[in-house]
Amino acid sequence: DPRPAPGLDPWLDTFSRSDRAPRRSLTFEFRVGPPETPPDEAAPVVVEYYYVRGFARGDLVIFVGADGTRTDVDTAAGRAVTTIPPGAISGPPWVLRDSVGAALTTFLRADDVFPLHAAALAAGDSGVVIAGPPMAGKTTLSLALLTRGFRWVSDDKVLLSAVEDGVEASGLFDVSNVDPGLSRYFPELAGLTALPPAHPHSPKRAVSVRELFGAETAGSCRPGYLLFPRVMDIGPTRAVPLTASEAFIELLRQSPVVAESASARRHADVLSRLARQTRAFRIETGRDILEKPERLAGILPGLEIAG
Repeated sequence: DPRPAPGLDPWLDTFSRSDRAPRRSLTFEFRVGPPETPPDEAAPVVVEYYYVRGFARGDLVIFVGADGTRTDVDTAAGRAVTTIPPGAISGPPWVLRDSVGAALTTFLRADDVFPLHAAALAAGDSGVVIAGPPMAGKTTLSLALLTRGFRWVSDDKVLLSAVEDGVEASGLFDVSNVDPGLSRYFPELAGLTALPPAHPHSPKRAVSVRELFGAETAGSCRPGYLLFPRVMDIGPTRAVPLTASEAFIELLRQSPVVAESASARRHADVLSRLARQTRAFRIETGRDILEKPERLAGILPGLEIAG
């Protein structure tokens, strides 16, 4: 059914592109009408996203949205079927987009590719993953590094996968969600207020930092640093070293781990490997880092950053 396209097409254009040959593919089918069978609310909830909840039913994961939208995901068959109630087809696209995103991450998780609420940048042969809750300063710190020669991998959604020599981080989206207020520190962001908010619950705008900053990009990186920022209104920026166990706990807090034991164990193993292969720090970011991002080189041992 072509009617969902207006709510999906602009959003689908923001996904990252890759030159790699896909290992498997996921096919989406969209229908408009009542679901063929009602969702089984007694089934166990395996994962929750902002607008949808995922239930387990045999080999399927069924996502049910607040507006009645339902998506059945069969990861083994590589197929997702979304049924949209007629009354929701002309409404806001948020539930539909969340349903598609949830189906995609469910499919990726079945291939041992796990999502992390984080940003990632590449520097030489290594990389930096910046993880934390909303408003922690992930995008701000990412932009500060970007202006000093780092290559952009992803903002907000990072995909982690185990490789032969550790863990690799890659991007899901080709855009960054940026608060227009940061334009006072980054002139490249002037004019963001003219764009619509990326989500109804956030003032941030979706933009291509590659185009705005003329930045180089990288499809993936092998992280050597894990940074967990939090914004401080007073005092200079400082870095507090974290142990691998502490970093692992912080990563768990930013990971939508499913309530299914086998998948949860594989996900936790990737997070543990990432914590062990990196140097982890809690970054208490002051305003000084916005004016002189190169200060990070002075507080993070071994980090190479241009002045």
